[in-house]
Amino acid sequence: MNGHVETTLCPACRWPCPLRTQTCPRCNHRFVPVAMAAQSHWTGSPWTVVVSAALALVMLLAGAVFFLANFMSSQVAATSPYQEALRIAQESSEVQNVLGDRIEVSSPAFGIASKKYGSQFVEWRVVLSGSRTSGDLYGVANEVNGNWEFSRLTLISGISGNKIDLSPKSQRLSLPPVPEKKVYLLPFDLDAGESLDWAPAYYQAKLGVDVSLLPPAHADASLIEPRRRQLDSEKCVDYIRKNMPELSSDPSTLLIAVTSRDIFIRSFAWSYAENYRYNGRFAVVSSARLRPFSFLAKRNPEWSASRLQKMLTKNIAMLYFDLPKSSDYTSLLSGGVSSGDEVDFMSGSIIGAEGRWDPFVESGEPEVTIYDLPDKPTLWRVTFSDEALPDTSAQVFNADLALGLFVQRQTDFRLDGKFNLQFVRVYRNQDEQSRSFGIGANDSLDIFLTGQMGSYVDLILADGGRVHFEHSLSLSGGDTYVTRDGDYTTAVYKGDTWTISRKDGWKFYMPYRPKALPQNVTVLTGFSDPAGNMYRMDRDSFGDLLSIITPAGEWLHFQHDSAHRMQRIEGSTGRAVDYEYDPSGCLSRVTDSDGHTSAYTYDDKAQMRTVSRGTNALALTNTYDIRGNIKTQTTADGQRFEYHYVQNSRSNSTVPDLITTPNGLLTHIRYAAGSYTQSLPMSPPH
Repeated sequence: MNGHVETTLCPACRWPCPLRTQTCPRCNHRFVPVAMAAQSHWTGSPWTVVVSAALALVMLLAGAVFFLANFMSSQVAATSPYQEALRIAQESSEVQNVLGDRIEVSSPAFGIASKKYGSQFVEWRVVLSGSRTSGDLYGVANEVNGNWEFSRLTLISGISGNKIDLSPKSQRLSLPPVPEKKVYLLPFDLDAGESLDWAPAYYQAKLGVDVSLLPPAHADASLIEPRRRQLDSEKCVDYIRKNMPELSSDPSTLLIAVTSRDIFIRSFAWSYAENYRYNGRFAVVSSARLRPFSFLAKRNPEWSASRLQKMLTKNIAMLYFDLPKSSDYTSLLSGGVSSGDEVDFMSGSIIGAEGRWDPFVESGEPEVTIYDLPDKPTLWRVTFSDEALPDTSAQVFNADLALGLFVQRQTDFRLDGKFNLQFVRVYRNQDEQSRSFGIGANDSLDIFLTGQMGSYVDLILADGGRVHFEHSLSLSGGDTYVTRDGDYTTAVYKGDTWTISRKDGWKFYMPYRPKALPQNVTVLTGFSDPAGNMYRMDRDSFGDLLSIITPAGEWLHFQHDSAHRMQRIEGSTGRAVDYEYDPSGCLSRVTDSDGHTSAYTYDDKAQMRTVSRGTNALALTNTYDIRGNIKTQTTADGQRFEYHYVQNSRSNSTVPDLITTPNGLLTHIRYAAGSYTQSLPMSPPH
C-alpha cells in the first residue's frame, strides 16, 4: 500500500514537490527552510525593534525605580528621627493596645530625606505590624545645628483607622515677655482632613499661649475673586471684623482664619500668597500652596499637615510676640518662603542653621502701637496699625519712627447696621496747619486731593499719609491718574469732579471748589460702596462739613466755630460730642453726651504732650527731641518706651536705630529709605 506524501507547490514553476525537499526536481528552484523563513519574517519586522526597545526601557525604568526606592528607603531608615520614631511607637502603650505585642516593621520606609540650607529634612511612611493588626507610622522631622525635632509623628491603625499622636512634647521657645493676648483660630473653608484639633495643646507647649478654636465658617461668593478663583484675604479680614464684632473690637485678641482655599492679597501684584497679616492682630493662612504633589500627599498626609503647622506657628509667633521675619530659610520666622518645598526646611527654632539672627529686609517703617481702654491694662505692640477701635472711649497711639511721628486715633461716632459708618478723629505732630479739629488734627471724612494737573495727584488721608497717583495717557474718559499698588487704583477728573476708585469697589467723590478754604478745594463730598449705595455729604461755601447721611438714613450733623473747627457733632443715635480748643488753636477737651471727657496738652510747638481721661487721670505722656521726633512715651501704669535716632548719612534727617520697650528689651533698627531690618528683642548689655 502506498503511503500519503505531503507536498507543497514550487513558488517558481508551481510543480508539486515533497514538503521537506530542498530543491524543485523540475526547475531546480531552491527552497528556503521553513524555520529560517519564519525567523526571517519575525526579525525583519520593524515592530520587533520598537517592542524590544520598549521592553528594554520598561525594564530599565523598573530597575531604576526599584533602585531609587531602595536607596531612598535606606536613606530614610538611616536617619536618627526614623529610628527614634520606631522606638516611640514600639514602646507606646496606646500603640500596643491597638496593634498588639511584638510590634515590628513590615514594609520598607517610603519617604524622602534631603539636605539644604545647612539643615536636614525627612518624612516617611512605614507599616508596623503587631500580634493583632498593622498600622501606618507617619513622620516629619527637621534637623538644625545637630538637633532633630519632630513636627508630626502619627500612627493610624489599618482596621479601625484610629489616629494616635506620638509627637514628642515640643520644646518651649525662649520668647520675650509681652502683654497677654488671646488667640482664636477660625477654620474658614478648611478641608475636613486639615483639622486644627491639635493646635491648642501644641501652642500651649511650644509658645506658652492659649489658643481657642472657633466654629467653622464658609466663604460666600462675595469673598472669592471670580477671575482668579481665589479668596481675597483682605475681604476675608473684613468679613471677620464684621461678623465677629465683639472679638474684633478687643485689641488683645488675635484672629487668624485658616483656609484650604488659595488666597491673594489685593493690595499687592502677587499671583498668590500663603499668609496675610493685618494691623498686628488679624491674619489669613492658606494651605493651598503647601500641599505636596497629590500622590505624595496621599502617601503621607502628615507631610501637608506639617507645612500648615509651621506656617501657622510662624504667624502666631510674629503677631503675639512682635517678632520680625528672618532671611534664614531654616528659621521658624523665615520671610522668604514661597513654596511648600521651602516650608519643609523651616524648623521649630527662631535661630536657624545659620546659627545667628539674619534679619529680613522689611518694607515700610518701624512702628509702635499703644492701646488705651478704660479699666483695662495698657496693651502695646512693636508693629504698625492704622486702626481706630470701635469703642468711643478707646484711643490708639501710634509712633511712626521713620518720620518721628506721633499719631492719635479715636472713634467719636459709630453708626452700625447694614450701612455702617465710623467717624474717626486723628491727631499727628509735625503738622502746623489748622484743620477740622485744630492744629494737626483731622478726621476720616475730611480727606482731600492735592497735586499738579497733568503730572500727579496725592490723596491726603486723615493721618497725613499720602496715596500717590501718576498721570496716565489712558483714553478711558476723563483726565486719569493711576497708582502702582495698595488699595487704590485710579483718580479720574471729569466735568468738575474727581472720582477716586479702590480695588474693593468703593468710590470717593471730590468736586473742584475753587472758592473753598485751601484744604477744602478738592475735599470729600460723598462716597459709594461696591453696590453703588451712596453716603451723601453736605458742605458750606468754605468746604466745612455740615452733614453726612448713610444709605440707611442714619446721620451726623456738624457745627463749626469761626476758625472752621469742629465745635459740636450730633448723631441720629442721640449721641453728641463737644470740642474745645486752647489759645494756640489745639484741641484741648472733648466731652460726650454720656459725660466722658478727654483732655490734651501740648508743648510750644503744638506737639501733643499729655492725654488724660477726665481732668487728672493721665493716660499717656510724650516727649520729643529737638527735631520734633517722638522720643519717649509713658503710659498710665508707668510703662515706658524710648526711641533713639541717628543722623542719616544720605540726608540732613534722622533715622531710628533703637527701640526700648517696657519689658526692658532693646530692638535695634537699621533703616534705609522705604525699608529696614530689625533685630530680635534682646537684653541690654551689662
